[in-house]
Amino acid sequence: MQTSLARRQRRRRNGNARGSGSGHAASGAAIALPLFLFGTLALLAIVGFAIKGLLWLGMIGIVLVLATIVIGAVRRAALSKKSGPKAPRP
Repeated sequence: MQTSLARRQRRRRNGNARGSGSGHAASGAAIALPLFLFGTLALLAIVGFAIKGLLWLGMIGIVLVLATIVIGAVRRAALSKKSGPKAPRP
């Protein structure tokens, strides 16, 4: 017979079997959206610098790309801080 603590530890090691499937779709969207935005903003920056009349578009693109990088780094750091160190597998 397992205690509730042993069950929780097993679920943590196995990736929490409850609710499987829904987390993967959200995780994929959470990765795809920033990548799409980053690519779009980088493209805007390139177009802005290629066409001299749209230099302002290039400047805005660079600022938004840098903001995306900073926000992503801050969120990743907060997420890793929240989850804490991982226990070694037996």
